[in-house]
Amino acid sequence: MELPAELIGKVKEHVNPLYLQRLFLPGVLRDYDRVLYLDNDTLLYESVDQLFQQLPVTSEQLIAAVRDFYMYVFGSTTAVMPIYGVADVRNYVNAGVVLFNVARYNATYLRSQLEQLIAANLEIPWLDQSLLNKLTADRVHYLDLSYNFQKTDAWLQDWALPMETAAAKEIAQARRMVKIRHLVDDASWDHMVAYNQFEVDNFQLLAEVKQLSHVVYQQANLEAHH
Repeated sequence: MELPAELIGKVKEHVNPLYLQRLFLPGVLRDYDRVLYLDNDTLLYESVDQLFQQLPVTSEQLIAAVRDFYMYVFGSTTAVMPIYGVADVRNYVNAGVVLFNVARYNATYLRSQLEQLIAANLEIPWLDQSLLNKLTADRVHYLDLSYNFQKTDAWLQDWALPMETAAAKEIAQARRMVKIRHLVDDASWDHMVAYNQFEVDNFQLLAEVKQLSHVVYQQANLEAHH
């Protein structure tokens, strides 16, 4: 899916245009009733079947997603404040795991409308994620935090829990039963020691992918010389 060349030029000044592709997924995959978007830095620890059950086709909600952990905790320490079209900062969602209600979303936004909204909101921070929040405000089914666990144990223990908020305690509870780990701020590649099982799993998966890609490369190379 290509954005107009003029718009791509403007978007590149703020964010990689590829990040915005998730906003157009329902329009591209319109033959499906729901579409699950996952960032490529996510690890799945159980089947996503139950996740799809969270957002019935008959629901009026446009998406199902998990609150952004930082915003959830930070917003719990201040007076209620709006942010990027969301009335309460605590309800700002992370865009790494998003289940789209395809028909509802497409009935609400045409491609041309999405392009216009992108062009009108280029200055907002975290453009792709913030725009998703703005597009779906008040029409979000909030998933259990375990479906997009976004932070490290150090962040939880050293920053979030000392805030002594209900949000931080809820995150700590979700840590015990993570269904999808989102490695958004886990720079596991910059140290030799694996600090937790998520890092071990990440390295093992990466090794498996590299091994598979090597096999595919060898096969393609052989076929090219025969």
